[in-house]
This record gives sequence, C-alpha cells and structure tokens, in this order.
Amino acid sequence: MFIKQNLKNWLQIISLASITGLLLAFTLPPWEIEPFIWIALVPFLFLLNKKLDRRQFLISTALVGFIYALFLLWPLTSLNSWWIRNPDPNGFWWTHKELFLKIFIILASVYCGSLFFMLFGLLHSKFAKNDWQDILILPLFWIILEFLREFFVFGFGWGELGYALNNNLPIIQISSIIKVYGLSFIIVAVNVTIFLWILNFKKEAKVKNKILNKFSFLAIFLIILPLIFGYHRINSEKNYQNSLKVAVIHSSLKTGDSANQESHDLYLKTLENALENKPDVVVTPENSFIWLEIDEKTGLPANYKSKIVNDLYQKIIDLSEKNPETAIFLGLHTTNKDLKFNSILALENGKIVDIYHKRETLPFFENSFGFFQNNHSGLINTSENEAKNGLKTRKFEVGALICSEIALNELADSKSGDFLINSGNDSVFDNPRVAKQNQIMAKIRAVENNKFIIRSMKGGNSTIIAPTGKILEKSDQKTGIQFIEKEINFD
Repeated sequence: MFIKQNLKNWLQIISLASITGLLLAFTLPPWEIEPFIWIALVPFLFLLNKKLDRRQFLISTALVGFIYALFLLWPLTSLNSWWIRNPDPNGFWWTHKELFLKIFIILASVYCGSLFFMLFGLLHSKFAKNDWQDILILPLFWIILEFLREFFVFGFGWGELGYALNNNLPIIQISSIIKVYGLSFIIVAVNVTIFLWILNFKKEAKVKNKILNKFSFLAIFLIILPLIFGYHRINSEKNYQNSLKVAVIHSSLKTGDSANQESHDLYLKTLENALENKPDVVVTPENSFIWLEIDEKTGLPANYKSKIVNDLYQKIIDLSEKNPETAIFLGLHTTNKDLKFNSILALENGKIVDIYHKRETLPFFENSFGFFQNNHSGLINTSENEAKNGLKTRKFEVGALICSEIALNELADSKSGDFLINSGNDSVFDNPRVAKQNQIMAKIRAVENNKFIIRSMKGGNSTIIAPTGKILEKSDQKTGIQFIEKEINFD
C-alpha cells in the first residue's frame, strides 16, 4: 500500500513538472503558442504547494527547468561554422566536436534551466503565502533571477518568458518602459493569479468572493492597463521630423559557401542595385565580403598584396564615391596591430568615416578561449575604454549591434542614435529556430529602445522593424543574395 501510494505521488509530481516544462517549450519557435504562457506555471505552482521532501523538490524543480532549457538551447547544437576555429584536425576534441557540443548544451540546460527553477522554488517555499501578496512578490523574484542569470551565462539573453509575447504587439509596448523583464513579471503575475483563483475556488462563497475580487483587481491592473497603453502607443499619431530611405542586403548563402569570386560579384552587384534608388542608408550582413579584412591603421585591405582583394575593395569604394549621399554600413572583419575584430564600417563618399567593434563575442567559438583551437587567433572583445555603442556619419548617429549582440539587453540600450542596425550571420546554425529566436529578440529590442531596427542577415530573415515591434519589411528565404528597401519616418 505504501509503495503504491508513493508511486502515485511520484507520478503526480513528475506529471506536474513535465506539463509545465512542455507548456513553456511550446511557447518557443517554431510553435509560439502564446496562450500557453499564461497558464504554463500554474502546474508548477501546484507542485510547489505540495508537501515535498528534499529529493522530490530537487528532482521536480530540476525537471521543469531542464525540459524548458533543453527545448530552448538544443537548436544551438546545429552549429556549422567550425571553420571559425583553427584546430588540430586529428585532435581528440575536434574529432568529437559535435558530440561535445551536444553534451555541453545538455549541461547548460541543467545549469541555466534546472538551477533557475530550483532557486525560484526555494524562494517560493520561504515567502509564498497563497494570498494576494504572491501576485507581486513571486513575479519580482522571477525577474530578479532572470536578470542575474545573464551574468552567469556569459550575458546570454535567451529564455526570458517575456519573449513569448513578441507577436502580441499591444502588450509588448509596455516593454518600452519596463523592458522584457517587465513582460516576464506580467506573465508570472497572471499565472500566480490563476493558480490562486483555482486554489480558492472551493472555499465558501463569502470568503471566495472577497479573495477573488482582490485577485481580479490585480489582474485588471496587470493586464488591462498595459493593453490600454499598448493600443494608445500603436495608434498615436506622431509628427516625425525625418524621413529615411533604407536598403538592406540579405543573403541565404552560408559564409563557407561564399568564399569565391562568384559570390563576391553577386554581393557587389546586389549592392550596386540597392544603390540605384539612392537610399540614405545601405546595410550589409556580417562579414559579407569575406575576402576583405580592413587594416584600421591604413584603411586598406590587410592582405593588400592580393590583386583580387584590392580590385574588390576599389569597386566598393567607387560605388560609395558615385553615391556620396548614401551611408553604407559594411559588416567586415578589421585588424588593429595583432588584434582582430568583428566590425561594422561606415562608408561615405568613398571614405571610412567610423568603425564599430563587436563588444561581446560568442564564448568558446568567436573568441580566443575556445576549446577547439590551438592558438590565440580568434576575434576579441573590445576593452571598456575602446568600446562604443554605435557609429557616426555625416547625417546620422546610429546604434550598432553585430549578430548575437541582439540578445543582450544592455548593449542595445542606446540613449543616443537615430536608429539601430544589426548586421549578423544566422547561417552559422542550420536550425532555423536560432534565427527565429534572434528575430524575436530584435522585435523586443526595437520596442525597448523606441527605435527602428534595420537587420541585415545571412540566413534567417533580414528585416526592418518599427519601434512598435511591427515588421515593416522582410526578405524572403530564396537562394542567393537580394535586397529589401523601405522609407521610414523617425524623430
């Protein structure tokens, strides 16, 4: 009898944990079932409300976070850009690199997911009262943990619950004030409210009505007011001061497949076509002309002895000189002495007028601390005194982000700048969910900063995103290189 009861109890515990993990997982790409996010934590809260011993608590809370984090992070195992390393091809690490990456993602799921839910469970056990205060206290604990988590996973900004609302334009407008963490707060608060409604449903009518009225008031405050604000922000008419014609280059080619004359000619021809309509701004993807590596000291190609490279560089300069009113933002690698940077160059009237360096490189792969290389030739982060958040041209001040920097809330937080550009390379992952996740984060960054974001990508979609998070224009995913264009108005 005891064994049967214990088995039944464990089955209930595992079921509640698994349901929450799966509901959270189905709010992620490619499913993005937003309604699930409003109830996903309810089974978890019932789980935490049970009398669990230490082992039951650790296993169940770890399981919730592991399921969610594994669905979230597993697309990263589709990394294909192993060419970025300089390995010993016969070395043990390199030979088994795909296996080790999968193991690393599994361990990261435990670290980023299981630990997170365990900590939240501990805070719940200490402070939850099953009363209206929980609607404010538990969401506060949640967003504090979300904020702190980024500092312990290399600033990696995936997994915040607020991103699940990216398609709900009215409600995400509030992130212009409270950022993505505020959206997470609202989500957790609604989940707690629903849990308390259910928990108190069987109480006698007088007590139940009193409790439910308090909860209803908080629910209205947390949902209705953000919605009112959102609809007002979306529909309010603005008298914009400036008009901007934007062209964005998009490529479906992977970097490894574009290191040839044909691809460089195609990039060049697409850039030329984009300039025909006299845009104010043209943005190219990260490392689009991969033969070009600019020496910052001379402003010329680092491998200047190559006639092919010099001819390519000169053609780009000539295009810029023929279109002196257009600012061309090129995603290229640059060198300064012995240091190598992932950069965006601002080109005007045939001259490099400014350079932005990627401030946060991808750990293990883009920088010199990776497991899979035997030297220190990787890209580096800029030091604090060198780092800047954008580019200046004759007409514009522009916030800049390169590829994965779109995930980092604090890097995108540009108080100055007319708009934001994001030059990236989503093709380094074969799984399209990575590109989709980056696009989701870009929409929230646009709202948070109240700025247009102009994204030029390899792989995924290149997009022009309004300050409301609405996608104004996007590329298709056909084979080859293309450009999109749009005229936008901004302050």
